[in-house]
Amino acid sequence: MSPAQTRFRGREIGLYAAGSLGTGIFSTVPSVLLLYFCTQILAIPPGVAALLVFVPKALALFWDPFVGGWSDGTNSRWGRRRPFLLLGALGTALAFIGLFSPPDLPQGGVIAWVGGAYLLLVAFYAFFAVPYVALPAEFAPRADERARLVGWRMAVVMIGVLAGAGLAPVLVAHLGGGRQGYAGMALWIGGACALFMLCPLLFLRGRDRPDQGKRARTGPLLPPFRQVWRDRPFRRLLAAYILMLTAASLPSAATPYFITGPLERGEGDIGTALGLMLAAGSLAAPLLARAGRRWGDGPVLRASILTYLVASTLIAGGVWLSAGWPLILAGFALAGPAFAGQQVLPYTMISHLIHDRARQGAAEEGALMGLWTAAEKLGLALAPLVTGLLLSLAGGEIAGRLAPLILAATFLFGALSLFLLRPGADDASPAQTGTIPR
Repeated sequence: MSPAQTRFRGREIGLYAAGSLGTGIFSTVPSVLLLYFCTQILAIPPGVAALLVFVPKALALFWDPFVGGWSDGTNSRWGRRRPFLLLGALGTALAFIGLFSPPDLPQGGVIAWVGGAYLLLVAFYAFFAVPYVALPAEFAPRADERARLVGWRMAVVMIGVLAGAGLAPVLVAHLGGGRQGYAGMALWIGGACALFMLCPLLFLRGRDRPDQGKRARTGPLLPPFRQVWRDRPFRRLLAAYILMLTAASLPSAATPYFITGPLERGEGDIGTALGLMLAAGSLAAPLLARAGRRWGDGPVLRASILTYLVASTLIAGGVWLSAGWPLILAGFALAGPAFAGQQVLPYTMISHLIHDRARQGAAEEGALMGLWTAAEKLGLALAPLVTGLLLSLAGGEIAGRLAPLILAATFLFGALSLFLLRPGADDASPAQTGTIPR
């Protein structure tokens, strides 16, 4: 798209959004299957397996902003973003295949293999994901076009999450289970996702070229965090995002306990409930992006948070009061669009803010998006931690104690995020573009 053009064509949006199918799957499958694979298939002690899963995620909190700053400062014949997208797509696929295909080694060797492969997976994933999510802020000069790109990307992300949670276990079983099944699953999924993650390179055709005079940020690889932290809109949106993700993830983290405990249903119904939520969210994501463009991202985001609190009441409150399964499923169906809103709209708002900074001469799209994705990982990691603490407080009593505790914690984190996003928190109310005013 030349500078004179103002709208992306449908094909361009499709090429950009296709990369999210890979990110959705690659971020979901390890979360769903890796701990089980380590303990039940590879016979790694649970404590060691937990460390293997946690440590790379913790390191990502520092690695993501670093990768973003590295991409901002790159000045190559292929542009700033394309080298990272290419290396990230291929490296993530290979590391994913290696993670689920360890050779026949002594236990110490298997532990080292899995730990190293997962660390590489997290590292290569950041090479792709951080510059990738920065592209709307960099290449979409119009706010409504940034919203379109983000909206369709998040819709495809949720399809990838749904596919990762549902398709991977089916493939493992179909390919014979055990080590053989996991290795085959990784080969098929890794190869397919690599192809989808290469599509954004076609989106960048004619963009991200050194001969277009695109400036690269100079100086340290990390963004000037003191200056960023003094940016009140960025700081407030970042904090609200962590809180709303924690609130949105708490009922999901407690779902296995609810379904197999007081609801007395099989483990398959865990997938039924979460699949219903993700499917509803996938369908709603483009509509929510359009609603944000029409009525403002801030108001629609606040409505999404409030709707999710209602859905959480149906889920956790239904478990607490021993309501029927249909009411619980209704809660998950309502939670899907509300959860999608808490994904699509904050990404749109942060893209506006980062675009404004770039327009003022701060070439930090990648570094700031790296800081944003690190905050996302923190919000998603807090929910299992809080759930585990509440489970300890509940003493194993799911319906009578855990359910009301989860509901109370969800309302607490959700209310704090709404407080930070309240109208008039700054000098003016949010504009129709959805950006929080300076």
